[in-house]
Amino acid sequence: MPKDIFETGRRYTVELIVDGSKLYLNERIIKVSIINSMASIWPLIILDLKIDNNYIIDEDLFGKKSLLLTIKTEILNIPGHAASKEQIEFELLYMYSNLNLTSKVADPTGKETSQQDYQYLSLTTIPVPSIKTMTTSINTIFEEEIVQDPLELIIKALEEVKIKTEKIKALKKNAFKYDQFIVPPMSVNQMVDYVNEKCGIYQGSMFKYCDYEGNLLLWNLNEEIKKNGNIIIEQPRHDYDIFEFNKLKEKTADGKHFVTLETVGSATNSNVNILDNGYEHIFMTDPERELFFNLEKTSDDISKMQEKQSDLGIHKVLKEIKTYHSTLKGYRYQTEFLEDDDNNSFATTKVSSNIKSNDSLEIKFGRLTSTINSDDTIELQLLKLLEVGKCAEYVPNSMPYLDRYQGKYILESSTIILNRIDSEQWNPTASLILTRTHKVAK
Repeated sequence: MPKDIFETGRRYTVELIVDGSKLYLNERIIKVSIINSMASIWPLIILDLKIDNNYIIDEDLFGKKSLLLTIKTEILNIPGHAASKEQIEFELLYMYSNLNLTSKVADPTGKETSQQDYQYLSLTTIPVPSIKTMTTSINTIFEEEIVQDPLELIIKALEEVKIKTEKIKALKKNAFKYDQFIVPPMSVNQMVDYVNEKCGIYQGSMFKYCDYEGNLLLWNLNEEIKKNGNIIIEQPRHDYDIFEFNKLKEKTADGKHFVTLETVGSATNSNVNILDNGYEHIFMTDPERELFFNLEKTSDDISKMQEKQSDLGIHKVLKEIKTYHSTLKGYRYQTEFLEDDDNNSFATTKVSSNIKSNDSLEIKFGRLTSTINSDDTIELQLLKLLEVGKCAEYVPNSMPYLDRYQGKYILESSTIILNRIDSEQWNPTASLILTRTHKVAK
């Protein structure tokens, strides 16, 4: 790799210090892994260090003090682009480590010397603001003078405990109004699930997450996937030339375009999802009463909420599988309104959540070097890759894949890895998982 590859493009630096201490671990850290996934409720950040265990023991770094991680990126000498800087700051809580206790030489007085024994240490951490938000306690009652829909109930409860709500989206929410609702003592994370289970917050699959700054993210995935891509990932043809490469390079300057030269993995799980969760869903409300209502929803009914001409592509024998939901006593106060689509949200969100991952792609990329001219590189930008739960577009540029795979997905997970190359430079790579219920056109 040419030496001048680091004199243009995007320079990355990583700083790590202990909060309230003069202990700087910049020289000790060798790898940073930032993991965001819809399977979790907050980011996970793993720090790999080459360090003597005295640094950890002497400073008592076993969860008592926060770790402050800063990642800086700086654009250098790119023609047509002004110099600019980006900075991401994390306050991290030490959760787990694999600290090895090696024998050390002692002096004649019986006291150990200042012998340094550098070993590899991995620290698993969670952002402190994320923990504060999701574990905050809530206990509230909404009475008759306050008539609100489920999302309004949540926002009001969060505002009472001073949780930020700016990133909560109301598009295609359940608009049914409640004049009474009780939230028992529970955490913010539990409250959102509780209200969603009782009522259905959205007319579709709910996304719930807390970012590294402590913002609660809440929105309807069925509507999010219809938006323009928050990121756009292109995979050039195998026989691309330097002119095509340079055009792709120009696109990546906007922070939302990415390019991969790697093989893209794909998986289709529609038959598995139906076999596990059923195709025809019968919601039996108040089955212990003489008067009760059944509500029926099929998986195809729900998938059509994303695109009218929808076909999950499942085998016909699976369409005979029925699932009965007969213990949903919390829905009794909705039974007389079951014909109202807004009031069916509890069923819609449940089915949507079960079938949201029929198709998935695994995409890897990082600092790219053109195979035509090794002096040309495309740098990896980080900020957009942290934003799971948002729309991502995949553009394969290979004719056999266009109809089946091109289009919109949801960014389900991202793993960003920064590896130290030398004392001044880091090499970034990323791995993404994109998912969708079925084909969503570009």
